[in-house]
Amino acid sequence: SNAGTTVAGSSGSAGSSRSQLRYPSTVFVSPNQDMYILDTNNYRVLKWQLGEPLGYIVAGGNGNGAAFTQIGASYALFVDSNYSIYISEQTNHRVTKWSSRNISAVFPAPFPPTTLH
Repeated sequence: SNAGTTVAGSSGSAGSSRSQLRYPSTVFVSPNQDMYILDTNNYRVLKWQLGEPLGYIVAGGNGNGAAFTQIGASYALFVDSNYSIYISEQTNHRVTKWSSRNISAVFPAPFPPTTLH
């Protein structure tokens, strides 16, 4: 039979530690199999390497808010070929870019965000 396995987070237990997720809404898998997980209710993005027990916070992680070190309610992300992360922030009415070289660099968009495809 075909069955799934847990590759990030813990089965059935939400939380805010680096081994837990709280409403993961989007997953992006890079060519080298790293997962970028938009952890919506923890207001952060975790980079999770295949087989590792913990993820690393690469965007947000400082609570809900509009400061350039925070992420508002978000349900979509995209990672480009330079590993910069674009997050559609619904409650902040912006799309932010988190550079892979400087994760606190953010550029707001002048329009309400929509789902990125």
